[in-house]
Amino acid sequence: MTSPAITKPRNERPILVLGAPRSGTSLMSRLIDAHPRITIPFESHLFAQWLPRVAGYGDLSSEENRRALVRDIIDFGIVHDWEPRPVTDEVKALVTEPTFGGVTRAIMDGWARHEGKPRWGEKTPWHHLLHREVLAAWPDALVILLH
Repeated sequence: MTSPAITKPRNERPILVLGAPRSGTSLMSRLIDAHPRITIPFESHLFAQWLPRVAGYGDLSSEENRRALVRDIIDFGIVHDWEPRPVTDEVKALVTEPTFGGVTRAIMDGWARHEGKPRWGEKTPWHHLLHREVLAAWPDALVILLH
């Protein structure tokens, strides 16, 4: 099941920087992050690391299951190393749809809020292999593909 698109103005939609490792994704993400209205944190690995595990959390319409997923992503995922580290209850409060896409969007929305910017992007090189899943979760995203 795909998530319904979150309605945002075109200039506020997420930006995905996709490409193989060593293709220039880091440089592109740093250039975009320098924009005063767009932030791209260090690689999240949200889909590569957590999509294979999400079924183990059960029905995400359960607040308890969503909270467990958010907590584990923050405590055991790559985002654990973000500075500052996301806070479980703050992220959980930003979840607008009870899906993996909704949880991951809340993590990214929280980062943008922390950075004081209205728009976020995501750059994890391995996500180019999961582009269908990423776009199903974030169907409103704009994509920059480097090769």
